Amino acid sequence: MPITIGFLVNPRAGEGLNVRMNGSDFIGDFKPHGYAALRASKFLESLSRNYPFKTAAGDMGEKVLRESDFENVEVIYTPEGETTGEDTTKFIKIAEKQCDIILFAGGDGTAKDIFLASPKIPVLGIPAGMKMYSSIFAETPERASMLIDLYSGGKALIQEAIIQDAMEEKMAEGELKIIKYGVLKSIGAENIFHDPKIISFQWSEDGISNYVVDTMDSSYYLIGTGSTCKEIMHAMGFETTIFSVDLVRDHKIIKRDYYPEDFDKYIHDDVPLKIVVSPYAGNGFFLGRGNRQIDSRAILKAGKDGVMVVSSQRKLETIRGLVYDVENIPAGFFGKFKRVITGYDHFTMVPLLS
Repeated sequence: MPITIGFLVNPRAGEGLNVRMNGSDFIGDFKPHGYAALRASKFLESLSRNYPFKTAAGDMGEKVLRESDFENVEVIYTPEGETTGEDTTKFIKIAEKQCDIILFAGGDGTAKDIFLASPKIPVLGIPAGMKMYSSIFAETPERASMLIDLYSGGKALIQEAIIQDAMEEKMAEGELKIIKYGVLKSIGAENIFHDPKIISFQWSEDGISNYVVDTMDSSYYLIGTGSTCKEIMHAMGFETTIFSVDLVRDHKIIKRDYYPEDFDKYIHDDVPLKIVVSPYAGNGFFLGRGNRQIDSRAILKAGKDGVMVVSSQRKLETIRGLVYDVENIPAGFFGKFKRVITGYDHFTMVPLLS
């Protein structure tokens, strides 16, 4: 008998990208672009049709299940008006009494709301937020479906997942402050489920930043988030926050705090584009976590060789390989190995984890 899945979509999750913010906690009224629903549908595309679902009405889960042609769907909670974190908590308290596992599409804020409901059954996240510092998330929606199949077949591990979130009001001031709320029961399996980003170290290598600046040509450069990338901006004499993506050319800032909507205005077809990013310590994500401002359009223009990965050797010691999760960038796009700049004219070949 297949397990019963409590299925939740936070329709606000991931929408900060569309209003030039690092999260969705304070976006107010907005017209949703459906990012969380898109991620949920990718999970459902990869999932067996045998599972019964208990879900919330409308955009909180029912809609995407119906659109994905799942038939064994029961609505057990209906929100009143625009959904809030309180709706998430209320749904979880009902669902944990009727389900074997909770699946949710959202980010750290959604995970926090679920934590406040104190569910005793396992919880697994479909990554659909902006930051995702918690370890409750599968690497991709497709990996989430693999974990569900393993769990249903008795082959997944029960493990604790850390629930933590960055304070968005501090991020707006250029400060990273992480609040750890606690742990939830979750599931994992070897090579599928990984620890959260490590946030307790400062990674800085002067050789990396000097090498990147010294070898810049007349291309556009999107300089990504994180302290390692910001050292490159500092080496050019610019002050910027660790959460911003900045567009530069010829050692001049073209656009501070770049977002995908800026592509047509600032990036011209006849000028090459290069992208500089650094992986998260601990889980190895170099695209799709914390730098969603760099979308598939920019990546495809840069090409696989135009995406430059920078990292201290010390940070590389915390990961097994590099991981990415970007809509419309297929598995295998970067090949099996990626050259990582680890110092001045020093490089390390790091495997891509599929």
